[in-house]
Amino acid sequence: MTPKNIWHFDPITGEFLSQSDAEPDPMEEGRFLLPAYATFKSPPEVAAGQVAVMSDTGWTVKSDLRGAQYWLTDGSRHTIGKIGEDKPADALDAAPVLPPTDADINAEIVRRIALAWQADDQIDSFAKQINAQAKLDDLSDKAFTAAQKAKRNALRAQRRKTQHIRKKGAALKALGAAKRTGLNIADDKHWGAETTSTNGR
Repeated sequence: MTPKNIWHFDPITGEFLSQSDAEPDPMEEGRFLLPAYATFKSPPEVAAGQVAVMSDTGWTVKSDLRGAQYWLTDGSRHTIGKIGEDKPADALDAAPVLPPTDADINAEIVRRIALAWQADDQIDSFAKQINAQAKLDDLSDKAFTAAQKAKRNALRAQRRKTQHIRKKGAALKALGAAKRTGLNIADDKHWGAETTSTNGR
């Protein structure tokens, strides 16, 4: 008896899985057994990114982009997980370059101020700034020794640096989202030579 082909499909998705030979029906000569989730009808040819799917009306061809990733203009990343699901019309193939937000700029301000004060975090930086102001107040209206004068000048320089960082940050925020597109706020050129990201650390 000439073997008869059968085509198997997934019981949930209906997608074509494999081809095999049908087993002869032992009860009736010339007939073949058809297991569940299989058909005697061959599936249609499909191109890349497509799959043959069995439904109540027979085989159909659907798109199959499962696993493909895309991004939306808001920066969110998505993965296609279903047969027949396509990318939206405004999908991007790579993550968009989003303009830094005010929160991003604020975080960079805090980071640079902490570096300027040789501090480990924001709270430590604030504590050092308060302590510096107290020392400046204590050093005012006195006859300075050379060491005290050097200390006063160093503290004043640190304070000016902090003010400069805040001023530069405010200028970046004033640009607005449209003009910030593609802006790397970690680049020292936006903050001035005296407020580099490493500050010698």
